[in-house]
Amino acid sequence: MASPGGQGGGALSTRGGGAARRMKWALELSLGNTRSRDRQGGQGDVVYPIGYSEKPVPDTSIQETDKNLVEKRCWDVALGPLKQIPMNLFIMYMSGNTISIFPIMMVCMMAWRPIQALMSMSATFKLLESSSQQWLQGLVYLIGNLLGSALAIYKCQSMGLLPTHSSDWLAFIEPPQGIILGSILFPLRVVLMTLFFLLAWPLARLRLAGLSEEERSRPVTGWRRWLLHPIIWLLTRAVFFSLGFLWVKVKGRRADLKEAPVLVVAPHSGFMDIVVLFPTQLATVVSRMENSSLPVIGALLEFNQSVLVSRKDPESRRNAVAQITERLTSNGYWPQMLMFPEGTTTNGSVLIKFKPGAFLSGVPVQPVLLHYPNKLDTVRWTYKGTTWYESLWHTTSQLYTNLTVEYLPVYNPSQEEKNNPNLYADNVQKLMAKALGLPATDYVMEGRVPVSKMGGLSLPLESPARETLTLLHRNGLGAFEVEAALDRMIDRCQSGAQGLKASAEELTSILGLTDRQTAVSICGLYSKDEIVDLRQICLSVAALCGFVSFKSLLHTAFTLFDREGRGSLSAEELSELMGALLGVPQHHTAELYTEASNQGHLTEDNLLRALTTHPTYQRVVNEHLQPKEAGFPLANGKTGNNNSNMHNGNRPLHYNKKFE
Repeated sequence: MASPGGQGGGALSTRGGGAARRMKWALELSLGNTRSRDRQGGQGDVVYPIGYSEKPVPDTSIQETDKNLVEKRCWDVALGPLKQIPMNLFIMYMSGNTISIFPIMMVCMMAWRPIQALMSMSATFKLLESSSQQWLQGLVYLIGNLLGSALAIYKCQSMGLLPTHSSDWLAFIEPPQGIILGSILFPLRVVLMTLFFLLAWPLARLRLAGLSEEERSRPVTGWRRWLLHPIIWLLTRAVFFSLGFLWVKVKGRRADLKEAPVLVVAPHSGFMDIVVLFPTQLATVVSRMENSSLPVIGALLEFNQSVLVSRKDPESRRNAVAQITERLTSNGYWPQMLMFPEGTTTNGSVLIKFKPGAFLSGVPVQPVLLHYPNKLDTVRWTYKGTTWYESLWHTTSQLYTNLTVEYLPVYNPSQEEKNNPNLYADNVQKLMAKALGLPATDYVMEGRVPVSKMGGLSLPLESPARETLTLLHRNGLGAFEVEAALDRMIDRCQSGAQGLKASAEELTSILGLTDRQTAVSICGLYSKDEIVDLRQICLSVAALCGFVSFKSLLHTAFTLFDREGRGSLSAEELSELMGALLGVPQHHTAELYTEASNQGHLTEDNLLRALTTHPTYQRVVNEHLQPKEAGFPLANGKTGNNNSNMHNGNRPLHYNKKFE
C-alpha cells in the first residue's frame, strides 16, 4: 500500500511538516506480486499465519487407474442381489408359513431390499459407468432384484397374504348391474304394475256382475265380451309390459278353436309364463282353487271363467276333469283352453311327465313352446330354486325380458291314444321335448318333490333320508351317534301319540346337534314347517343306514303305525307307513293294499310277503329301502349292511345293535 505520491512499494509519505500527520492508504494495482517482491527484498511487512505453506497440497482421493480392479468392483455390485438369493431361500424355509411376528418380519425384509435397490437404480448405474460392460452388469443387477421381489411375493402367497381369490375382493367389487338397475326399475315397475292391476280389478268383476250361477256356467257373450274383453287384455298386457316384457315374439300359427280346442304349453317355468295368454287372446286356463282368493288375481280368474281345482280334494279334481272334458268337446261353444300339462314349475332343463287332464277328451291339441332367449335366466321359479319374489326382483331388474312363443303343428291323436290318455300325453311330451332339445322324464311333481311312480308308490328323486344323513355327518355324527339318535326317536314314538311330533328345538336335542339350523333343515325335508313326524325320520334313515334287516325295520314300522294293536293296518295307515319308509307322502297305495291284504285284513306277514316277493315292490325295496351299495358310508368310516340278514331276525330296531 502507498500514498499517491510515493516512490517505493509499500512506502509511507507525509504531507506537511507538523507533528500531526494525516495518513492516506491506497491499493497499488499497477504493481506485480508485491508480496513476493517484498519478501524477496526483505522489506515485506505481511506476516503469514502459523502453519501456512505455499507448497501445493496433494490430492488424497483414490484414483483407480487399474482397469481390472474397476471391472471387478462393478461386477461385485451387479452380482450382489443374486448372491442374496440362497440366503433368502434359507430364510423362507426356516420361517415357515405361519402368520406370526418372525415370518412377517422376514417377508418384509425380503420384500423391502429389492424395492429399495430398484428405487436407487440411477445411482447404481452411475457407479457402473466406468466399466466397459456397464449395460450387461446393469441387466444382471436388475434381474437379481426382480428375482428377490419374486421370492418375496411367492412367500406372501404361500402364507396366504395375497388377495388371489375372488372372495378377497368382495368388498371392492362394484355392485352388479342388476342391483343398480333393480334399485331404480323395481320400484318404478312395481308401481306401474299395481296401477294397471287396480284399474283391471273392478272391470274384471263387472264382467260377471249380476249373473246367476246358471248364467255363470255358460260362456259370456254380448257386450260383456266385446266391450270388456279387449280392455282387460290391454290392461293385463300393460302389466307385463311394465315388468319388462316389452315385446313377445311369435313363431308359427295359432290353430283356431275348431282345429285344436286346447293349447298345451311347456316348459312351465314360473308365474311369468302367463304372458302366453296375450298371443292366445286370453284363452281359458286351469288354476288352483287357492288362487281365487288372491286380490286381483281372483277377479281375473273369474273374468277368464277359469276351471278351478283343489289338489287336495278328490271331489274337486273329479269336477275339474268333468268341466274340462265338457268344454273341450263342446264343438266351439266354449272358448279355446290353455293348459300347462306338467302341472307345476320346473327349471326348464327337462320335461317332466305330462298329466293326462288335457288329453282325457281325446281331442286334437296344439303344442306351444316357450323360449326365454335371455343372457340371464330370471323367470325360473322351482321348489329348490328362487322364490317368486326373488324371480320378480331379478326380472324387473333387467332392462327387458325376451320371450318367444312357438306354435307347433296340431297333434291329432290316433284311436289308441284316444283310448289311452296317458299314452297320448307321453307321445305329446316326447314330441315337445324333441322340439325343445330336452330330455323327457317320467318324474312328476308331488308337493315340492319330484318323484317317479312305481306300483302306485311315489319314489323321490332325492331321498330326504340321504340328505338327512349328509347333514348329520357334516355335523360330526358318526355311526354310534346316529344309531343312538334313532333309538331315542323310537323311545319317544312308543311313549304315546304326543311323542310322535317334534319341533326343531326338540329335534336338536334328540339328535344331539349343536346347530339348530341343521334341525330346521331336516324338518324342511319332511314337512313345510318346523314340526316333523319323528317316525318319518327314524324309519327312512334306518332303511338307508342298514343298521337292521328289512324284516326288523318293517316290524318296528308296523308296530308304530298299528295304533290300536290290532295286528293289522287300514288303507290310511298303510299310506302313512309307506310314506315314513320312503320319506315322502304316499297318496296312491290302493294297489299295494289290494296286493298285500287278505279279505280287507292287512297283517305284518302279508305286507312283508308282498314287499319282498312281488316283482314291482321288491324292486322298490331293493332300490329305495336299502343302502345302494353293500355298505352305506358313515361319518367315522364304518359302514352298515343289511343285505346279509335281509330275512333274518324278528327283533325290532330298538334292540338290534349292529355297531359295537
